[in-house]
Amino acid sequence: MNKKKVLWITGAGGTVGSRLVLEAARRKHFEQIWAFTHTSGFIGNNPPGVAWSVLDITNQEALQAAARHNPPDVVVNLAAVTNVDACELFQNEAYRVNAGGPGQLAEICRQHGTHMLQVSTDYVFPGDESQPGPYREDSKPAPINHYGQTKLDGERAVVEVCGGQVPYTIVRPAQVYGPVAGNRQNFVTWLVSKLQARERVRICREQWSTPTLADDLAKVLLWIVDHERTGIYHAAGPQVLSLRAWLIMIVDFFELDGSLIEWTEVAASPQIAKRPLYSGLLCERLTEDIALGAPSVRGVSEGLAGVDWHLSGNSHCVYNANESV
Repeated sequence: MNKKKVLWITGAGGTVGSRLVLEAARRKHFEQIWAFTHTSGFIGNNPPGVAWSVLDITNQEALQAAARHNPPDVVVNLAAVTNVDACELFQNEAYRVNAGGPGQLAEICRQHGTHMLQVSTDYVFPGDESQPGPYREDSKPAPINHYGQTKLDGERAVVEVCGGQVPYTIVRPAQVYGPVAGNRQNFVTWLVSKLQARERVRICREQWSTPTLADDLAKVLLWIVDHERTGIYHAAGPQVLSLRAWLIMIVDFFELDGSLIEWTEVAASPQIAKRPLYSGLLCERLTEDIALGAPSVRGVSEGLAGVDWHLSGNSHCVYNANESV
């Protein structure tokens, strides 16, 4: 393992980004960690060696200026528009951030000889009856909504710019959850905040996926960085669970009142974008690398019990399982 000097983490205010910042700082493998967010409202804590800053990954001039002052050795891109319905409603903006942004970052990496990690999603796959998951790394992508298409286009932009020039890695998680500061939400934090407030919630029970603990995903990303792994990696939990089964585990763990939940079918849900119903990921490369010391992603029971939960914030009244990173 060669010690690098400068790590860029874009999207550092999100569920995974915030955990990655803390884990990277704890390990002290980098002389400097730049934690970039798109707005100062998401700037977080400041452990030694971490500098927080605002950066628009779609602004090439801003990227060039940042790279002139602090050229990165590694870039991990977690910045994205992850609200699936918002991507459907505001398609140009979703494409600009989810596809254009990775392309712009890839160009910075090409110019500076930098390893780029692009964090994608299982939503690049259809999750339908004709091609159900869980999916292997070499499964054929076929997104069914604009969010999935923009994330796939982001993957392709990285491959096009970096391929044959600098090392790159595409990492796909699925249904990410974990503690997060501020008003950001993922499925677990949203559900617990609602039920603790004695509010009724409506949830579509039909989706299947492989829930991924953010803390474990952060460790996987750093292992890939440390060991300079390239290509496509799937990094997700080991269990293929229905949303209903996952929710019951959450309700039991936090000792919540499950009677406040109203189950709905997809046809009765006010969703704008289609969702993959039968999704999830098989992590074959990561499983092989465990013999070499790669970390694994814990199942839901272990994941819920293995982190400190600081729950805050609120959200809208119908939850659609669409949070990525």
